Amino acid sequence: MKVSAVVITNRDDDVIAHALRSLAAQAHRPLELVLFGNGKPLAAPGFLADADIAVHLGHSDENLGVAGGRNAAARLGAGEVLLFLDDDAVLRPD
Repeated sequence: MKVSAVVITNRDDDVIAHALRSLAAQAHRPLELVLFGNGKPLAAPGFLADADIAVHLGHSDENLGVAGGRNAAARLGAGEVLLFLDDDAVLRPD
């Protein structure tokens, strides 16, 4: 079952990198990341290139709030299951 992990953010700091590293360390595949800049464009961190995770980037020029950002980001995912993660959430290894 394909999982789309949806993360919205307006950060560029180590907090989001820590959260994304914990996602990349998960054993479940297929897994994709939808990284959505809520109010600004983002670039995917380079370490995700080696993580065997499809990455979809999106952004809104204005901050849509949590619900609006998640709804916009969810449209970019192709998974059968959506996993919404806050940008400071750290997943435990499975």
